[in-house]
Amino acid sequence: MPEIIRAGLLKTLRKGQSTQEKLADLADILQSTLVKYEIGAGKISKDIDTI
Repeated sequence: MPEIIRAGLLKTLRKGQSTQEKLADLADILQSTLVKYEIGAGKISKDIDTI
């Protein structure tokens, strides 16, 4: 799946369900990393992709 679609999907799935902070804690990543994923500025690792 292209990164930009994944980034948009990640943000859509998170909205209304969790905060960035909670999702970042669950994924064991920094909130700033999650923000980069959501805006498409960071590449989502395979480890995070399976959560």
